[in-house]
Amino acid sequence: MPPLVRRYIKTSFAFLILGLLTGLHISAVEYMGWGPMRQGYIPAHAHMILVGFLLMLILGVALWMFPKAAEGDPRWKPWRFELVYWLFVVGVVGRSTGEIVREYSLARGWSVLVFVASCVEVLAVFVWVISMLPRIRSPREELQKSGGRP
Repeated sequence: MPPLVRRYIKTSFAFLILGLLTGLHISAVEYMGWGPMRQGYIPAHAHMILVGFLLMLILGVALWMFPKAAEGDPRWKPWRFELVYWLFVVGVVGRSTGEIVREYSLARGWSVLVFVASCVEVLAVFVWVISMLPRIRSPREELQKSGGRP
């Protein structure tokens, strides 16, 4: 397994742990009465689990499992997957942090951070999809590249 794929997967596990701990905090507040309920924790919890863990895990495993790009394909730019990783991490951390901190602050900047972080995540996914396209080929394309030999 390539090092970048391992990093995607390990980081997704870190988001899983953070998401579960956030959910534990929500449960403690909601069911044990340990402080006031802050609504920002709910989207942060869901975001860390669904986007930070699940989507990042899917992106990493797909990066590992999809066939390599065709030799000499000019669209193949492996550095983009490193860029996607960092955009995605910054986006998930920024959005989750912003959702929680804006519950404690009246500053509009936290809401702006949530929006900008969301945009960064969308950009990361777009770059990932565009970068994966050279790796999605039909069997006919494979035969043509190999000169008709299976």
